[in-house]
Amino acid sequence: MQGLLFVDLNNSAQFPALAIGYLVAKLRRASLKVQVFSPLSEGVPGFSRDLPDTLRDHLQRRVYFSTHPAMGLVHSGLRRFYKQRTARPHPKLIEGLRAAIARKRPGVILVSAYLDHRPSVEAVAAIAREQSIPVLLGGPVFNHPRIAEAWDGIPGITHIFGGEADDDLVAICEAMLEGRAPDSPGIYRPGQAVEAPRLETLDELPVPDFSDFPWALYNARVLTVMTGRGCEWGRCTFCSDVVTANGRGFRTRPVDRVLEELTELSTAYGTKNTFFLGCGTESPRTINASFQAGNGSARSTWGSGATTAWTASASPRPGPRGWSASASAWRAAATP
Repeated sequence: MQGLLFVDLNNSAQFPALAIGYLVAKLRRASLKVQVFSPLSEGVPGFSRDLPDTLRDHLQRRVYFSTHPAMGLVHSGLRRFYKQRTARPHPKLIEGLRAAIARKRPGVILVSAYLDHRPSVEAVAAIAREQSIPVLLGGPVFNHPRIAEAWDGIPGITHIFGGEADDDLVAICEAMLEGRAPDSPGIYRPGQAVEAPRLETLDELPVPDFSDFPWALYNARVLTVMTGRGCEWGRCTFCSDVVTANGRGFRTRPVDRVLEELTELSTAYGTKNTFFLGCGTESPRTINASFQAGNGSARSTWGSGATTAWTASASPRPGPRGWSASASAWRAAATP
């Protein structure tokens, strides 16, 4: 049976994509051959947050926010020009993907994408169509029927999946490799879009497999570890995350599983720097437990030593004594 090529368009310059790591681990556990194609490995610049401001950044802000009548006449044109220029697929992405297909000869191409990746998705789908390779497209927003419908017409896209794919991806890939139409929940069908059921528990998630990611090219070696999935608060009207596949229904992971994963990942990839994802109100206690729990091996491998550094994305709320109590909980969690 031919293998799978997993194209990760979320091209981070800082750390591997956690969702890809989980799915790759699931596929390999099922004895499916899968390789990850990371644009960063091909020389495509990675996305970085919080870069130092430059004179160019300052000038761009002056143009964006100018209220001068003359600037109002050109804002729309400049915006279109900038969007067209930045949205184009990087030439090295195209070149590298063609080379990867020639080397791997995959039976199916999997693509993980956000909405702003559409030009790159179209380019990937066009290359796959030339080679008669079916393409499965997924990502956090394709649980919305209108979005799936709008992307379903891209030439070369065979199927679109919406929802959490952890329990369904193996069966979908096996069907596509055998030339069958997958019938798993979450596969978009015109007029019949159904979101795949979310995982009720996160206890059985495998340790993510980051072995195909270009560790040598990251600015720093950082592990990504999930303490929970979804949003515990889930009420902010300005936030799109709570209506995506990732944001529905908050679930936490057992502390022991987080400890085991930290131990295995830090040993495998030679770093204790950690970025915790999916943190809710209880996460300070979860993280603090990583240091204080009586699990000697995990404590000695990851949770002790001056070289350990971590950060987290979180949605803190006021505690019983207000915001100051909530902030105190986070400060306590940061102290091993």
